[in-house]
Amino acid sequence: MIPKRIVVVAAFPLNQNGKIDRAGLGKRPPHDLHESRDAAELSARLERLDVDLLSLVSEFVKPAAELGLLAERMTTGSSDLALLVLVNDRSALKQRKREVSGNVIEYLPTAGSYDSRLSLVVHGIKINLDFVTGPAVDSSVLERLAGGWIVHGHEVVKRVAAGLAGKVG
Repeated sequence: MIPKRIVVVAAFPLNQNGKIDRAGLGKRPPHDLHESRDAAELSARLERLDVDLLSLVSEFVKPAAELGLLAERMTTGSSDLALLVLVNDRSALKQRKREVSGNVIEYLPTAGSYDSRLSLVVHGIKINLDFVTGPAVDSSVLERLAGGWIVHGHEVVKRVAAGLAGKVG
């Protein structure tokens, strides 16, 4: 039998008898990202974990594309990191991949404004990426724009937000 994937763990979770706790194998360790007060602090915490959000996003977006990147605030140490990626048009997205740096990518169903949605676990942190292209952006994205931290591409995010405010107002 060939395993579907191999996952490297720093240590096996043990039960009170010193045996491997199978129930604990699928659990991700808590993180402190939810304690971040702004985008710079979130980026610094991720950098200490060797996670570069812009490099991660560039795995899915072509180099010449202009993009905006927002991170939504997290509430607990087990919360997923949700990212909203704004790009000019669908042609800016690269072809689908199965994995990035050994991390398996799970593609999620799309709905509304989202052209592509995916999830992957990097260093024990589940990261959800939602890609939205310029013409497809509608008012459902406005809430996420208002509540998120701009990590990259301030001009792109502000331009999209201004365009949405004009449509809604």
